[in-house]
Amino acid sequence: GGGAPSGPVASLATGSPVTSGQTVATVTDVSTLSLAAEVDETDVLLVQPGVSGTAELDALPGASYDVAVSSVDVSPVASAGGGVTYRVRLALGPGTDPEGGTAPTPRPGMSAVVDLRVREVDDALAVPAAAVVRDGARDSVWLVVDDVARRQYVTLGAQGESELEIVTGLQQGERIVVRGADRVRDGQDLSS
Repeated sequence: GGGAPSGPVASLATGSPVTSGQTVATVTDVSTLSLAAEVDETDVLLVQPGVSGTAELDALPGASYDVAVSSVDVSPVASAGGGVTYRVRLALGPGTDPEGGTAPTPRPGMSAVVDLRVREVDDALAVPAAAVVRDGARDSVWLVVDDVARRQYVTLGAQGESELEIVTGLQQGERIVVRGADRVRDGQDLSS
């Protein structure tokens, strides 16, 4: 195959004639950059102006940038999967590279993944998400009592990607099954 461009390439030289409506130059202000993200309708009510978070850009792996929600659109947008999302605009702050130094300034148009801190709980009792088993409409963990598994129903609070807050049903220091919790049965001997 050839390496020729697929469309016409416009070039502008000094003294070239320009027609009405032709783009001569595009000016981009990179002194203040922002991000636009689409948030699913199931999560958007948790997102308010001022909520902070971090962003990671595909072009700058390992670097992390501070972000803060500046606005949330009131009108929905149909997502590619057929659901409803809302456009959220975020102010992009400084970034830190993997070594702890200052990360490069992103360029307009780069793609990013944003994590927003919509709920924070201090001094929470949290367990790995893999330890919680859904039993119909209830959540439970497997307590380890004298090397025997006992189902313990719990009430969840704040939910992160890897950890879940336990509001009721579990005490600090109790032993639970973390790996393979979905394959444990009540009364199972876990000593082996």
